[in-house]
Amino acid sequence: MDKGRENRPHIGIYGRRNTGKSSLINLLAAQDIAIVSDHPGTTTDPVKKSCEIAGVGPVVLIDTAGIDDEGELGSKRIEKSIRSIAAVDLALLVIVNNIWGMFEDNMVARFNEAEIPYLIIYNKSDLGLPLDEFSARLEQHTDHTPFIFSTIDRSRADELVKMIKTSIPAGLLKAPAMLGDIIGYGDIVLLITPIDVEAPEGRLILPQVQAIRDVLDNDAIAIVLKEREVDSFLERSGIRPALAITDSQIFVKADASVPAGIPLTSFSIALARMKGDFDSYLAGTPAISGLRDGDRILLLESCTHHVSC
Repeated sequence: MDKGRENRPHIGIYGRRNTGKSSLINLLAAQDIAIVSDHPGTTTDPVKKSCEIAGVGPVVLIDTAGIDDEGELGSKRIEKSIRSIAAVDLALLVIVNNIWGMFEDNMVARFNEAEIPYLIIYNKSDLGLPLDEFSARLEQHTDHTPFIFSTIDRSRADELVKMIKTSIPAGLLKAPAMLGDIIGYGDIVLLITPIDVEAPEGRLILPQVQAIRDVLDNDAIAIVLKEREVDSFLERSGIRPALAITDSQIFVKADASVPAGIPLTSFSIALARMKGDFDSYLAGTPAISGLRDGDRILLLESCTHHVSC
């Protein structure tokens, strides 16, 4: 499984202490998700923050400790920041005050070694622009032109977002389809959705919401109904859906209601297929038939709503 993480672009923000990395994260996320302080070293360990950047889409921003941190503890923080490079798809290296040295050289070497695209952001330009000779030297040294920016006046925020979007590997910006390769234009998808004491109060669960959106994105037709309405609806309407999806807890009941020949799956399986290493999952399913009485099974429940298992 690729990097063992969420299937969305990961953007790492690196730089010395007090270069405005956290302020940059807050600007990109359009909300205060990172602590900002004039005191150097506020950010310690790398912290992942899921958000949506307008014009880019859902991403994970990784806030890191300063690459010039000091002392034994500082060295450990730097090492954690360096290790985080393995999880990113794009790096933003933040610099200020015409300062570039071995810390930045080390990070660029790490980016190149990992074949990670990166941008150099010259931040705090409201306090002073980079010297022409500094910019020229930096461009010659890294083959990158520093992007002059300020999180205070934000006048180039849209331009920065466009640069980020064009720098992220193209395949990562296209959200994987949950159903797009098995349904087509005009297909009718029956979404059998139980609403009972186990359902979260006042809302659908994430796989159900994503399934509805994916059906609409693929110009198909979503019909959402509860399990007790399936038989009468199909009989009255005469509709023959191209696909039926239901909750795993009522799979047997749904299977009895859905006419033979219509593919039936569950919301959880559809989501797992989209997000996970589904081939490995399929390869492991034969082990189920080998289970015996008394065998122990580890179940992981990661939903945030109330669970009954």
